[in-house]
Amino acid sequence: MSEEHSTSPVSQKQQRLLAALRESEILRELTALLASSLDLNHILRTLVKRTTEVCGTERCAVWLLDDALNVLRPAAYHLSSQHISSKKVRAADHLWYHTPLPLDDQVVQRLLEGKGMFALKDLRAEPSMRSVAETFLVRSVLLIALVR
Repeated sequence: MSEEHSTSPVSQKQQRLLAALRESEILRELTALLASSLDLNHILRTLVKRTTEVCGTERCAVWLLDDALNVLRPAAYHLSSQHISSKKVRAADHLWYHTPLPLDDQVVQRLLEGKGMFALKDLRAEPSMRSVAETFLVRSVLLIALVR
């Protein structure tokens, strides 16, 4: 038992070092990406993939403001779930890119009127978002508005 305690701090230190190395590699990749690419779609796909990995979530998505249509249109997302079949992922992929969020939706308005961050424990509890929650198997969600 005393050996476990003596190796535990070393193991924890190794884990912290590995996590820092991984984060460093991701930051280096993002820096290189931003410096070398003008392809917004490629940049957004890389950002959502890396954000999903760093945050340890199943998915991450980005919607961009479309002033002409008064909606947030889907731009990029990444799904890292192991328990959803590839057939369902492909079907959801097609649907997701055709599912904009209207700016006048109550959830979007609360996000934009708040401090740019809005968490919902159960997206199904929001009448306007129930179909999105059921279609994409989303329950809890953290929305963050990046406004420039």
